[in-house]
Amino acid sequence: MALSDKWTRAQFRTAIRRELMDSGTKWWTDLELNNYIGAWQDRVNDELEFTAGTASAAIGSATQTVTLTDVATDILRPAIVCWNNVLLSPLTIEELNNLNRNWRNVTVGGDPAVIYQETYGEVGLFPPPGADGTLTFEYPMALAFSTDTSTSDLPPWTRYSAIDYACYRAYMRNGANMDVNRAKIYKANFTSKLRKYSTLKRKYLPAGYSKFTPGNEFEVRMVQPSYGGSTMAIIAPSSLSFLDEVPTGTVNAINDTFTLTQTPASGSLKLYVDGVLMQVTTHYTLSTKTITFETAFIPNTGQAIFASYRY
Repeated sequence: MALSDKWTRAQFRTAIRRELMDSGTKWWTDLELNNYIGAWQDRVNDELEFTAGTASAAIGSATQTVTLTDVATDILRPAIVCWNNVLLSPLTIEELNNLNRNWRNVTVGGDPAVIYQETYGEVGLFPPPGADGTLTFEYPMALAFSTDTSTSDLPPWTRYSAIDYACYRAYMRNGANMDVNRAKIYKANFTSKLRKYSTLKRKYLPAGYSKFTPGNEFEVRMVQPSYGGSTMAIIAPSSLSFLDEVPTGTVNAINDTFTLTQTPASGSLKLYVDGVLMQVTTHYTLSTKTITFETAFIPNTGQAIFASYRY
């Protein structure tokens, strides 16, 4: 079997039985091993989030709470969320309380700027939209084996950790074949493989793009968009490139317009003047590749301008 081939649930089960020396299904049933295989895939997917999906939902005006399963049945957690193709800022309820203790009573109107986690399976919009619109999610997918001929959606090189995980679970089960010492060895092997997978994903794989790395506070701190941001179609992570550059334009306390080489992806531009981060709309505006400074913040002669962004 080629390394690139993905195993079916039945193939996983055969490999696990060979390791357990139980080819005749004497001690562990197919149903039990299927449960271990499904739990293995869930565990690896929860840790590393290899497979991404997208889904959209039409949202009516004044909607404040959205149930994730109404948007997609396979959503593992919300990652990037856009309102009419504009990236929303992820905040926690605690942060909203600190900004405005009466935020839940804010009058409906305009477009939402913030998305927050209401409960485990729900997200909220703040402020509630003043008109109908489209909410688009880019998210890690929850994976599952549905039949014996189904193949795992995890990368093929993760397959052997399934044997360690299933054997660990099998030997921990109460019964005549319970063997805690063997279970500990298989569990340690599984944990070691997870660490190796994490290193491979982070260092070498396009799928390891940071937006799918879980974080604290709503697990979406990997993106730090400004409120609202510029309107732009959602871009797949694998298509993004990074660029650091000095925008072209005369720095003379008069010229307010500078030009970038590329058009930044929505919310990704970080613009610095003498090392101080500028805030969009407050210090400057951005239109495709053109940066226009507000009058009070036009760079003076000798000041250094630097831009960093994705495109």
